[in-house]
Amino acid sequence: MRLRPLAPALVAQGLRLRLPAIDPDRAAVVAELAHGSIGRALELEAIDWPSEYGRILAGMSQGGGQVLTSAEALLRL
Repeated sequence: MRLRPLAPALVAQGLRLRLPAIDPDRAAVVAELAHGSIGRALELEAIDWPSEYGRILAGMSQGGGQVLTSAEALLRL
């Protein structure tokens, strides 16, 4: 059975319930990225998605062969 996506505020609330130490602003960002899924939000937080994304963007800005490597890393997220 397919469920409708939850509102970002509900996903953020679910994150805060499961991860009480998470910063509320970070929970809100991860909730937006999770597209209505608390499970996906937990996965994103487990891999520290915002930091990983920042690392990938930094690699892309270096140019050269880093762009392809960075694009492949984005696909794995």
